[in-house]
Amino acid sequence: MSRERFSPAYDAVFIHSGWRSTGTWIWSEFRSRPDVMAFYEPLHELLKDIKLEGIRHASPSDWDSHHPDGPPYFEEFTSLVRRRGVARYHRSFAFDRFFLREDQRESRLHAYLSSLIELAHGSGKLPVLKFCRSHGRVAWMHAHFPNALHLAVLRDPLAQWNSAWRQAKSGNPYFLAAALAILARHAAEPMVAHFAKRLGLSLRGLRQRSFERTLEQCDRHVRSSNTAALYRSYLAFWLMSACKSLPHADATIDAEALIGSPDYRKSIQDVLRASVGFSVDFANARAAASNGIGDDLRASETRSAHADALLALAATAGGGAADDAAEIIARKLRAPTLLPADRGLVEFRLFDSERVG
Repeated sequence: MSRERFSPAYDAVFIHSGWRSTGTWIWSEFRSRPDVMAFYEPLHELLKDIKLEGIRHASPSDWDSHHPDGPPYFEEFTSLVRRRGVARYHRSFAFDRFFLREDQRESRLHAYLSSLIELAHGSGKLPVLKFCRSHGRVAWMHAHFPNALHLAVLRDPLAQWNSAWRQAKSGNPYFLAAALAILARHAAEPMVAHFAKRLGLSLRGLRQRSFERTLEQCDRHVRSSNTAALYRSYLAFWLMSACKSLPHADATIDAEALIGSPDYRKSIQDVLRASVGFSVDFANARAAASNGIGDDLRASETRSAHADALLALAATAGGGAADDAAEIIARKLRAPTLLPADRGLVEFRLFDSERVG
């Protein structure tokens, strides 16, 4: 279908989501359209060495993904695969430069993402890029790709944890270990340091010389640590991710509301229609995992962690448009199944500067 048929306000879509946040399902709904070229996880570390055979064998049915059935995840990268890895991809894209300021120069990353957009446009399609490794770079991406519609996906932290924890209990601790490794590798980042301190985390001994070794160390840590401590580390990562992404996105998609509210679904579809010239049918939205207390995590431990998270959020400094994002984040932390509404604080402000309030 010709791109002229779209008459869009934006010529690309960037979906910024967390692991186990329903982001893949949202992306798959875009992917089902013939006028879209949907790239899965353009910053994924596997793209450094992936071969054509690897693309064919990386699909939702190859693991306990709970993702919609469909073609291999990385199929859209096929024409970009060289002898070893995807053209222009660099290993540092995944985690090493997880935080970027708007004014930072990152020419390799810009050229790589631009090549994906150009590939889609050359085929007359709308590029949709879905990330799980972009939270610390949403401001940078918004500044350097202003013609893209930037969507941030936010899921209830306990529901997201439940999904990741069940994966870990089944022998796949990657989602918990990777989140912890990002905190450990970037412990000096002001926002990371702030939330780690407020939630009582100790990241000592986790950082290694490379991210790969840090991930291995965090994998061992996940397998040997108590659940309450792991949830606090995951909550710190969730907070950091939300605070770094929501204020810089053009729109936020509330995962629970998208699933549970027809009116909300329609409002998101209206945003898409106005922004990219077509809507996406989310009518088949499936119920997310329960927001209740997960296995091996006591209600009192969860309430304590969320109370500390609310205090950490309130202690941050920010203002303006960030306040709207802060209220969305606080609302997720004040979910009725976790904390009574009166335990919340009156005012919430985001921290996104070099100063901690």
